[in-house]
Amino acid sequence: MALFKLDWAFPTQESSFAGGQKFLEYLEAGAPADETEGFRVLWRVTNPLNGTGSFVAEATDISKVWEHAAPWIKGFGCMCEVEAVFSDKEFVTAAKKIYASE
Repeated sequence: MALFKLDWAFPTQESSFAGGQKFLEYLEAGAPADETEGFRVLWRVTNPLNGTGSFVAEATDISKVWEHAAPWIKGFGCMCEVEAVFSDKEFVTAAKKIYASE
């Protein structure tokens, strides 16, 4: 499993408002797609004033992140940027290997 950070932005205020209404329904339904096989949202923040937000998810690979984001991209034109990231523990493990070789 790896960590991925996804930042999203709605392209217009109209799509943000429409997407926000669907997002409310999604959250009230228990956020069912937040945990699927090979994917789990760990935390999420949103800014409804400018139509942006971010989440960090644990996933087997980036395709799981795409599957999660696809309905929002297709339905509301969300623009997404995804980065692979480290937790503190993962950073320490990797950094020790890298710096030990110097």
